[in-house]
Parts: sequence; structure tokens; C-alpha cells
Amino acid sequence: TLGGPYSYDVTAVKTAHYYLNITDVHFDCVVELFTAAFNEVGIHPAVTEEAGTLLGKTRREVTTGYTVRTEIARRNNERGLEGLYEKLIGDNDDLVPFIERLMDIISLDKRILWAFEDRDIDTIQEGLLYYLTDVLGGPLTYKGKNLSTIHRSLELNDFHFDAFLMNIERALSSL
Repeated sequence: TLGGPYSYDVTAVKTAHYYLNITDVHFDCVVELFTAAFNEVGIHPAVTEEAGTLLGKTRREVTTGYTVRTEIARRNNERGLEGLYEKLIGDNDDLVPFIERLMDIISLDKRILWAFEDRDIDTIQEGLLYYLTDVLGGPLTYKGKNLSTIHRSLELNDFHFDAFLMNIERALSSL
């Protein structure tokens, strides 16, 4: 635990923020908010400046998680997708069992089920099979519409995307 004003553990800052994906932009926003709050309540400008400087010294610890994961992703991208499909799928023939499990989970998820109602689920599953196999470097080539075009009319947001990703995680862990 980080503690409080009397037992604050500065060594825990990196651990506490590592998985929050805090970027430099987020960090700068927090510094601006602190500065604005200090100014609004009448904190002396010298104290406000010193607090901003001290806060700035934690930037590296606060943003490290995002920076590390971004660098790993960049390196993986540079290596390409060669062999990724085989690593993920292994000896299985294809992604069909995963996609079927994913659709079962989605059928129970009220957060995003509406986006699949009155749609041809077989067509969605086939498109998903081709898309994922292609993206992962497998033997199928996706020739369907652009994903932005397909999803534009649904007006999806981060909440819906996060729900979909959680369902993917559940489907993967259940196989």
C-alpha cells in the first residue's frame, strides 16, 4: 500500500501505476489539474511551482508501464506476424471452436448483445474467422469490408470494445 500523508512509500509509485497505461499526455493533464486546483484555492505561487516540480519527478515511475508495453509491442510488430498463428492455434485446425465459444458468451452479455441482434450470426462468425486468421498470419485471407465501415452504424464506444475484449478473454480461457 502507498500509505498516506504520514507513511507514503515512494518506492510503490511504479507498482501502483504500472498497469494503468498512463501516458505522458495523461501525466501532463494531472499536473495541469493540480496546478489549477492549487491556484484556485489560493496556494502561494512558489508552493504551487514546487509541488509541480516534485510531481514532475514521478513522471518516469508513473508512465513506465505504458512505455515498457509500448516498446514490447513495437518490437513484436517489427518482427512481423510470421509464426504467430501457429503459436496461438498450435495443433488445432482453426479458430472455429474459439469463435463459437465467443459467440456463446456474447449471447449472454447484455452490454453488447444488442449489436448482434437481428444480424446473420453465421456471416459474422465466418467474417470473424477469416479476419482473425488473416490478422494472425494464418492460411485464410480476409476480403471483407473495412472494420470501421462495418461497425460505423453501431456507434460503438470504448465501453462496448472493452466488453468485447473481456468476452474474448473469457472465451480464450475457457478453451
